[in-house]
Amino acid sequence: GVPQSEIATRRAAVREFYSTADVQRAAQIIEKYRIAFVVLGDVEREAYRTGVYQQQGLQKFSQQTDIFRVVFQSGGEVLYATKYAPALSSGSAAFTE
Repeated sequence: GVPQSEIATRRAAVREFYSTADVQRAAQIIEKYRIAFVVLGDVEREAYRTGVYQQQGLQKFSQQTDIFRVVFQSGGEVLYATKYAPALSSGSAAFTE
């Protein structure tokens, strides 16, 4: 199994990733873990919205379209792709429902 220390480190990275308003720090986390997709839905909003700073952290997803590209949206659930996501066919638009 995975050591508890590694699990704790990754949980902290997930919390920081969603909470930070520092786009450069979020990009570093994407690089470190080679994150391909990011989910932003009700669960993430509830878990990481505490305080003004954290709300600004969640806003980075919709504001930084060069880093986070919407590939699926349904209601309040959004799936973002990063540069590590497999390429969509050329000309593909984001999927919305």
